[in-house]
Amino acid sequence: MDSESSPDEWIQPSEDMATKRVLLVHDEDQQVGKTGEGTSSQPCTPSLVFVSLPHPRTGMAARYAFRDDVLLEVERVKEGSWFVGEEVVSDGSLYFVTPMDPLFLLVPLLEKSRSQTGHKEGVFTLLSQSLGHPEFPATTRLRNVRNLSLDHICDSKEIGPGELVYRLNDDRVLRWLRFKVDRLAGSLEGLPDMQHLFASSSQAIGGAEIAAHRAKERLQRVAVDLICEYVSDRWK
Repeated sequence: MDSESSPDEWIQPSEDMATKRVLLVHDEDQQVGKTGEGTSSQPCTPSLVFVSLPHPRTGMAARYAFRDDVLLEVERVKEGSWFVGEEVVSDGSLYFVTPMDPLFLLVPLLEKSRSQTGHKEGVFTLLSQSLGHPEFPATTRLRNVRNLSLDHICDSKEIGPGELVYRLNDDRVLRWLRFKVDRLAGSLEGLPDMQHLFASSSQAIGGAEIAAHRAKERLQRVAVDLICEYVSDRWK
């Protein structure tokens, strides 16, 4: 995340001009490059709503977006400038807008709301209560995101017809994180940039089996490092 400006500065253009940004927005069927243009009353693209949410690792303000009921992470890469049609976009930043698992953002919010002390497991709370944040009102949007599988990280119990309360469960969180690491490592294995790990391991003494095992261990370490960018030190 770019620390030189607040998360909302780039979506708050001046009153006398429109602001243009170059976005690469993930599409469910394919990745499509798009350009965004908006004013202070409009998102950069009609289907995206940009918000500020607490980063799950640091708690500091970070850029995210919602497209309908999908949470998207916004990453900024600085470049020079861009030609869009016959115009030049002077802000050469490139914004990558990609889907993100909302559970990463929910873990610190639920951890705080359960009010765990000592050896006590903490209290159950309504999801609406857990998502309330005085500095980040947009956290309430997380309640309605797609595929919000709270059972992966929480215990729950029913307090009324169709009304559930939740409490973060450390063991569930750790199992979920291990699953994330394994799944990411499997995805990384097929990337061309990761093939050097297998190439260097192929020279290992002991044959192909040991070489493959060492390569997978390296991929696991890469995956752990990437996942750790989205969790606090408590879970590392």
